[in-house]
Amino acid sequence: MQKTPDYKKAPKTLLIVPIGLTLLISLTSCGLSPQKIQENAEKEAQKFAQPLGFTLTSCTGYDSDQNNYVSCTFKDKNGQLAEGECAYDPSVNAGCKLKNSYNYQPLPAATPQ
Repeated sequence: MQKTPDYKKAPKTLLIVPIGLTLLISLTSCGLSPQKIQENAEKEAQKFAQPLGFTLTSCTGYDSDQNNYVSCTFKDKNGQLAEGECAYDPSVNAGCKLKNSYNYQPLPAATPQ
């Protein structure tokens, strides 16, 4: 006959490890609320946009591809929309990057008639 294990005698470390891992995971970026993700991304976006003369239109609060960046939309000096991604977890990364689809073309100089 098989003896059933006595879990009361199990080492306490076996209980501490899962609890510790759960706590650690909840404190990382995956534990941020969508509102906090959006707030953090917008702070990064403002820092990124200002020197370029861009204005921030919006940032999402959801990291769809799990790369620690969320989508943000900017408007350039000419009113052209630019899509980018901005970091939302300062413990992992910072800053923003424009997506490849943005191809800024300045307006051509006026030609004399």
